[in-house]
Amino acid sequence: MPAGVYSGIVQSRAENVYVPKLDWVHNTLLLQGVRRVRVLEVVTPPSDFSPLLSASGAFEAVLTVDEMALRIDGAGKADQPVEAAILLESLDRVDDPVALLRAVSARLVDGGLIFVTALVASGFDMALLGRRSFYLYPPDRANCFSRRGLEALLTQAGLTLLEVSTPGVLDVEIVEAHLRRDPELALSAFERELLTAPSDTRRAFQRFLQQQGMSSFARIVGRKGR
Repeated sequence: MPAGVYSGIVQSRAENVYVPKLDWVHNTLLLQGVRRVRVLEVVTPPSDFSPLLSASGAFEAVLTVDEMALRIDGAGKADQPVEAAILLESLDRVDDPVALLRAVSARLVDGGLIFVTALVASGFDMALLGRRSFYLYPPDRANCFSRRGLEALLTQAGLTLLEVSTPGVLDVEIVEAHLRRDPELALSAFERELLTAPSDTRRAFQRFLQQQGMSSFARIVGRKGR
């Protein structure tokens, strides 16, 4: 792929995927009255997000830890505790999500915040497509929890839930794309009517999914302790 094309994709991903997540983390911390925190990104290195966190100037320190190493032996537990931890789709990948969450919680100060994003099996496109979804592929998508399952995971790890939302915007588009690829896709008459409705109707339905917590992309904020 030409370098210019690749750099354009990287720029688009930063603007459309990472910048909104950075704003979410920063604004949530401000709303909680937390400023100049040490933040830990739990990720499969290398991270494209950590440089953005550092460049924002909003954090006292930005640390990165390998999610599998942290899950296996609690790597870095002896390091200084942090006020916030970020897991972008980590629970979708790791082989023991509960162990990972407990290891992350051990790194958090009391009252520290954890930011989690994850695919949601109970969301619209995942519920319709199931295993036919092209977004379910190992090892990047080894797990796919329901929204309630994600809530239970964080609660089991001793975290109090402050936000559970599904701000996804692609559910309808994803099912449409699968239907174009496979016109014989098993859908009800109502589902086909919805997917061929005018664009205003499809957008309104996507907003409904967001508002009712029924999109397939979840965003969660938890706090260590009460």
